[in-house]
Amino acid sequence: MEFRLFIWTIVTVLFIGFYPILRKLLNWRYSQFNKNFLRNWMFFNVMSISSSIAYFNDIIENAELMFILFLIIILYLNSSFNYTILVVYSYSNSTVINLDALGKLSKGMGGSSPVLDDGIYNFSLTTPYRLKYDVSIHKDKKILFQLSTSSSNIRYYKVLSLLGFYLILSSMLASSEIVQFPLLGFDISGVLATLICMGLTVIISYVEINECSNLATDLPKIYDKLIQKQVLSSIHGTPERESITIKDKAKSIIDKRESNVIQAKKSELQKKLDSVFGTKTSKGIEPETIARIRLMETVKRILNSTPPWKTVPLKDIVDLADGDEEEIEKIIAGLIDLKEVKGIYDIWEKTYNGAPISHWFITKMMNGISSANTQLENIHFYPDGSAEFSVSKEKDTHQTTKKKSN
Repeated sequence: MEFRLFIWTIVTVLFIGFYPILRKLLNWRYSQFNKNFLRNWMFFNVMSISSSIAYFNDIIENAELMFILFLIIILYLNSSFNYTILVVYSYSNSTVINLDALGKLSKGMGGSSPVLDDGIYNFSLTTPYRLKYDVSIHKDKKILFQLSTSSSNIRYYKVLSLLGFYLILSSMLASSEIVQFPLLGFDISGVLATLICMGLTVIISYVEINECSNLATDLPKIYDKLIQKQVLSSIHGTPERESITIKDKAKSIIDKRESNVIQAKKSELQKKLDSVFGTKTSKGIEPETIARIRLMETVKRILNSTPPWKTVPLKDIVDLADGDEEEIEKIIAGLIDLKEVKGIYDIWEKTYNGAPISHWFITKMMNGISSANTQLENIHFYPDGSAEFSVSKEKDTHQTTKKKSN
């Protein structure tokens, strides 16, 4: 077990040492090494090999080897890793540097404002994967976007490298493959965790290179479109302004429509009140108006609930509606005039009959016929609501009447 963990420790150290070269192999054309890289890389290899040889010859112990390797890796991560650079160049058809267009380009991609330094405009961009790139444009040349990986991206590789080495180092010192994950405290295989860190390092490198290539293709196109937009704006003589999004337009239309609907309902309620209580000038629905609407709806419900054969005194309606008698009498007359209730109101007797005028007329006529010498001979109702009935007197010809009863 101890020898197996030692082998995986050496593999981890070799992966960290040769990762800048692996990064170069992933994109041979655009990856570059700083002039100081070779010197630091050679120092790392010599020290790692020397430590391993000393361990095998029993010159140093297990813990001493781990400490030396850990120290070498810390120094290496703060030197050679920073000397590995990914640089991509991209030309544009434009020949003019427009700071306004560059500012909008940078702002749209979560970057910083362009800054002129020694004849070069510099700004940064951030991708959706939170990878950052530094962009440089030479002032005296044709538009040339030079994209390079930001030093903040290197932090991801450093953290993963240190985490993987720490876990395999913990396994080596404990002579056990199962170790506790730092801070989180759960158990995990040190070998498996180290392999996961290595895999994530390669994946992030691939994403970083792929996004940089895509930006090199897209930035000139976006920049040219921004320039064309400004030119068209100046030709039409209108100042350039930020366009209103479709969402904002839709929201304004909906708000306007809702306002119109509310205004229409408000106007309809006011007209109905004016027809019952008389016209009253008002800028809005006042508390008095709301109270009248409630009273009117209550009276309307009471009247529509009155059976056709029943006559209700005004006093009973006033008691049920809990309102002023004079005001309720106005409401009854107004509702009948608006044809919102079917019954009739007798202003002299102050009574309300639930039947329509045609029903009331027939009832009155039937009650007025003398039962001594008159007989109801036939009655027939039609689907349209009309009715036909016949009455006759003794030894007289039949008299037929048809009356609409709906």
